[in-house]
Amino acid sequence: MYVGDAQALVATVDPTSYASRLTWESSDTNVATVGSDGTVTAVSAGTATITASLPSGATATCVVVVLTEPQYALDGDITAETISTLNDFFTNTELNSIDLTSATSIADGIEIPTNGNCIIYVPAGTTLANTDNVAIGGVCDNLVITDGKPFAAPTPFTATTATYERSNLSNAWGTVCLPYEVSSDDDVTYYTTGTISGDVLTLTSTETLAAGTPAIYKSHSESEGKYSLAANGANVNVVTSVQSEGVTTDDITLIGSFEKTVIDDVTTDAANEYYYISGGKFMHATKKLTVNPFRAYFTVPKSAAPSNGFSITAGEDDVTAISALTGEGDIKVVGIYGIDGKQQSDLQPGLNIVKLSNGKTKKILIK
Repeated sequence: MYVGDAQALVATVDPTSYASRLTWESSDTNVATVGSDGTVTAVSAGTATITASLPSGATATCVVVVLTEPQYALDGDITAETISTLNDFFTNTELNSIDLTSATSIADGIEIPTNGNCIIYVPAGTTLANTDNVAIGGVCDNLVITDGKPFAAPTPFTATTATYERSNLSNAWGTVCLPYEVSSDDDVTYYTTGTISGDVLTLTSTETLAAGTPAIYKSHSESEGKYSLAANGANVNVVTSVQSEGVTTDDITLIGSFEKTVIDDVTTDAANEYYYISGGKFMHATKKLTVNPFRAYFTVPKSAAPSNGFSITAGEDDVTAISALTGEGDIKVVGIYGIDGKQQSDLQPGLNIVKLSNGKTKKILIK
């Protein structure tokens, strides 16, 4: 529970005629109180045991953990029994971190159950059964970032190896924002925005993408499936938040996050248009914007945003993708043709005729 929450516990009494004799008690009313009907109210961070009793001496208990935020700390002796008591809590609560650095002792080889991208902090010399996402004395041997789950570790640390995996289309565009440094290679090229000229957005590639920096990327894989983004070398620094609000180049601001981003109504921003990438396509958000963790979206001032969409280029001549969308994916590119009328798989140097699903065409000249 979080501070201020209230939740009812239900005690089953047999025979039911004894239910009226039931009493409730909290082991620590500074952490959680309990009413005569079993309703527990979270007061402050900590752990309390709620006990339901009958005059005959029969009892039943429930451990209540109260948090102020999705982080949890334990001290004292950490044993298998301790962890077993909190097993359901660790597994089913969206914890960002579990801090055991103040423990007086931690039993060797115990396993701490976790959910998502939870980081377990333990003192140097500790041996856990967990092999991933354990920061021992500030060093994590193997950081594994799970797509779709938020990452909000409270304290920076070093990772010997770090990987992140997501489903990816072949030769597709995407956005990314990771808590560790990555580099462009044969499988992927990273771009930190670029410049706008008319309806052409020219992206600027980068060899190394710093930790916490949002970017657009292009995968070069010929097949669909899981795509892994590994850290740039060993012993990388893992940051706890995006290093700045965004990366701004020319008129474009790219904004990333390690958590899910939801903007209910982008039209309330009188200054900017909003764009994102979905299914390998550049899209124009006209109402609600939802961006999953480890991705980014970009804003363009209304004065610089084209009415129909962007031609996307990388470098001076390499045209790599096109978006001619005017809404939430309702208008599609249905064909690209040369001046001779032959269909092309992508934009080519010279004049290109782009046909859209709304019946309109767009001429794009590539020099």
